[in-house]
Amino acid sequence: MSIFLNLIKSENKENHLKQSISKLNQGQTAEGVYFVNSQLFPAIPGTPFSYWVDDKLRSVFALNEKLETDSITAKQGLSTADDFRFVRLWWELSDGASGYFPFAKGGAFAEFYSDTYLTVYWGKDGEQIKAWANTLYNNSHWSRIIKNTSFYFKEGLTWARRTQNLSVKILPKNSIFADKGPAIFDENFEIDEKTLLSLCTLMNSNAFRSLVATRLNAADSTARSFEVGIINNTPIPNLVDSEVEYLAGLAKKIINIKQQLESVVENSHQFYLPSILQSNLKIRDYKELKSELIALIEDKERYCWNIYSLSEKDTTDKFEFDPISELRSLPEESDSISYFLSWAVGVTFGRYSSSYMNNSIEKDNDINPFDLLELCSKGMLKDSGARQKVDCFETDELSHQLFKIAKKSQITVGVNLANWLRKSFFDIHLKQYSKGRRQAPIYWPIASNNSSCILWLHYQSIGKQTLLSCINNYVQPRVDETIQELTALKSINARSSKEEAQIDSLTELQYELEHFKERLIELSKFWQPNLNDGVQITAAPLWRLFQHKAWQKKLKQTWEKLEEGEFDWAHLAFSTWPERVLKKCHEDRSLAIAHDVETDLWHEVEVIKGKKKEPVWEWQPKPLSDAELHAYIREKIATDDRLKLYRSNQSANANGGAL
Repeated sequence: MSIFLNLIKSENKENHLKQSISKLNQGQTAEGVYFVNSQLFPAIPGTPFSYWVDDKLRSVFALNEKLETDSITAKQGLSTADDFRFVRLWWELSDGASGYFPFAKGGAFAEFYSDTYLTVYWGKDGEQIKAWANTLYNNSHWSRIIKNTSFYFKEGLTWARRTQNLSVKILPKNSIFADKGPAIFDENFEIDEKTLLSLCTLMNSNAFRSLVATRLNAADSTARSFEVGIINNTPIPNLVDSEVEYLAGLAKKIINIKQQLESVVENSHQFYLPSILQSNLKIRDYKELKSELIALIEDKERYCWNIYSLSEKDTTDKFEFDPISELRSLPEESDSISYFLSWAVGVTFGRYSSSYMNNSIEKDNDINPFDLLELCSKGMLKDSGARQKVDCFETDELSHQLFKIAKKSQITVGVNLANWLRKSFFDIHLKQYSKGRRQAPIYWPIASNNSSCILWLHYQSIGKQTLLSCINNYVQPRVDETIQELTALKSINARSSKEEAQIDSLTELQYELEHFKERLIELSKFWQPNLNDGVQITAAPLWRLFQHKAWQKKLKQTWEKLEEGEFDWAHLAFSTWPERVLKKCHEDRSLAIAHDVETDLWHEVEVIKGKKKEPVWEWQPKPLSDAELHAYIREKIATDDRLKLYRSNQSANANGGAL
């Protein structure tokens, strides 16, 4: 018999240890002291020193098979080694974007379901990311960080590898899973989806978590590592058909409710309408849904403890879980007007339809939870051809549109909409459209120096002509109007002090607008937005036009890194600094692939490698001299359609800067 003392949570470990030893010597009981036969440790795979585990819990390992079988297995997935380059939030992508797939990368605690908001670029079977990975770790093979590719795009279950408590959720079809978000699959891809759903319910139970914890430092409440090997070796009871049916049914009901609850979250795939409209239209009763969800979770716990022939008393490792904790991420009622107005901005830009009452919404429990995720939400206009392509609104014009939508929806806003747009909206929007380390607002307020003119751009609708449209439709008319007012005032012979003050104010406004116009013209000479670059790269050249200080700072840093060549994989870098980027493409195959010049600058060569001196094919840069490479770059710049604007600027500069 061995004695173990748990001092992990003790603030003063030395005193705690002395007191515990003193009590033991006096034959008294002491908190955190365990008497365990260490010969029982091998009953759990890996022989962990799980001294806190009850013998009944330990016996579960002997009486049941482990999770990994001939048909079920857990796998590690993809680590990009450069998320900023290869990962996007789904709303950053353009209509019809190709090569991007939903990316399950762990995330916050979420049982059964949470929205897969990330995407990862895997065009042409991951050709670009594989070429990038091959350059890492002393040119080791890409499989060092890109694992188990044969399981990509298969439905399964996934979890966050590093977190405080284990939570398992569905992995939709056509998704890629991450190193930080391992996944469980049918080894032969023939398993019934009911089996996956029943397994999802079991793994989201505190009974399963307690078994997993026997191989972790379960007394520690900090983040734990739920590694693939630990999950694979956790016991799963042999379920009869009726148990599979019941557990799968529980999972499906819980997933359906969670998806309905997310239908008010604007950046979720499940979004349909803001909460205030759904409430007014009596689409759902959220209190009833939350109560039903809590009841299902409690039922899940009781059922799973019973299946394992255990109870909470059989484990000292407590997993404190608030069944409605995840619901706190949903918009609060106090924010309902702001979220309604955010939706109304989307209606104005053609992202959503104002004819929402004619739309249908799926609430059917028979919807397959593993269905493919589209690059849109349920409430968005899915036909890109039917969308109103509006790239810009002036603040007062946009506020007028919001007023009309609110009136049509019979919503009392209670705020000055123009002031709300100027002072509050972007803060709300930036927070709402940020996930993890990635910020991706899609409504951009660009402004003159003193914000006398604020224009709102819609990221999904911007193009090469957007900045010139801003000038022609908004800035120049304001300049002309200001000049007319000035001319009229200056024509007055005997002007009052008030009129003199107006002249000074209008003169400053004219200067501000002219300066704003000049900046837009300069940017329009090279800014060629490509949404595949993502929001941050695309917005970076406009950093001076954003008056939101934190966002401006981030964009300024991004622009400086672009200038320094840190993000030469971006389309914007290619169209702005083609000489530099093309030269790098001859040094880095992944960049050559990114800019579609691989066949020009790289080729496969047969080389002798390895101990056996066997021939293998290897990608190498074509042996071009400096003169040949420079000639290629000149020819590429002269003929590539992507560089028309660059050529135009070069020609204008050669002719003295004429536009």
